[in-house]
Amino acid sequence: MHSQRAKEHSMNAIATPVMGFITCTEPLQAKGNGYDYPILVRIEFERQSDDSVQLISRGGHTGTLITNARRVNISSHDWDNRPYDPLDSLVLNRWAFSKAGWVLRDAE
Repeated sequence: MHSQRAKEHSMNAIATPVMGFITCTEPLQAKGNGYDYPILVRIEFERQSDDSVQLISRGGHTGTLITNARRVNISSHDWDNRPYDPLDSLVLNRWAFSKAGWVLRDAE
């Protein structure tokens, strides 16, 4: 019974080779998806039943869904081949924000 609960709890966490399990990016200032000014955003990663990964934009402070932002499905192949640097989390952040329609403030 305990292993069932543990499995349910970590269902949306996605295994990565070095980073362990990740569920979202770090919150960063970004513009896009109808916002002309920077807001604090994090991108949540949610594994789908077909093994793709959906990128969901959420508020960086509260985790509230940003309803105007598009949800993006990434195929399992593209997810497995995304840019990755175990020493630089910004590589994954830039990729995820770009895919979800955001421009990071430092990239303006």
